Amino acid sequence: MQNLTDLLRQTTGVATDDIAPLTKKYFNDTYGYAGKPVNFTHAFQEMQIKTKWTQEYLSATLVKKEKVENDEGSAPLFLSYADYLNSPSAGLYFKTSGFLNPEIKNDYKTPEPFNCWYAGTKLAPPKTNLSWIYAGNAGTGSQIHRDVWWSSAWNYLLRGKKLWLIYPAIYSEAIKKDLSAYQIVPDQNDWSNVINLPYKPLTCIQNAGDMIFVPGDCYHQVINLEWSLSLTENFINETNYDLVRNYFRNDNDRNNLSKIEMIIKEGFIEMETQK
Repeated sequence: MQNLTDLLRQTTGVATDDIAPLTKKYFNDTYGYAGKPVNFTHAFQEMQIKTKWTQEYLSATLVKKEKVENDEGSAPLFLSYADYLNSPSAGLYFKTSGFLNPEIKNDYKTPEPFNCWYAGTKLAPPKTNLSWIYAGNAGTGSQIHRDVWWSSAWNYLLRGKKLWLIYPAIYSEAIKKDLSAYQIVPDQNDWSNVINLPYKPLTCIQNAGDMIFVPGDCYHQVINLEWSLSLTENFINETNYDLVRNYFRNDNDRNNLSKIEMIIKEGFIEMETQK
């Protein structure tokens, strides 16, 4: 039986970029405007949270009971981070659901290429959370999905190893019609299902210190290959605003569409003032 590394050689890999540091112009011109997924392997190795966010620190800081998914199909549990770490079940997947508390948010600064017009708007305090901390054992992870409002995302891996399956946007409409056909059920002893999908995804094994960019119009699934801890933020800016606007147009909610239009306008005005 082929191992995962051998099987991934039969797929096309997500672009890997070892540039450091990463500038906004380089990101926008090379990946952002093109909507091209990429794994940055050097630019973010020295982020402070990589060493600061120890299990002890997070246990003392993430005290809110979060809805924790269970891959065994039982009802979700509500656990603090410390409770999650002490749980005997290996199938639990921890994810913060609300706004990160100020202490956690002040531990890092969102990299400039991923600045978010929604999170930084002066029109009104944001009502939707776009920042998440994830933790899970091998075999846990996300189901196939597109991100909130079709916004783009960055994911920074602090510990562990993740498998990413990212589908180019050209496949999105077909995948939307039959999500179950693209849903991988992890099997540590047999990964052949990765190459037996109707459309082959772009693949990547993400290591600690790597940061992955996922465009908002790409369906994707993430599977932890070992115990992993990561931080994800979604963002809306000049690289993807039209995709987000289309989401709200399709949603037929005029109030939300009007608000996002105002945020987009504000974002472009702010860009002009910075020139």
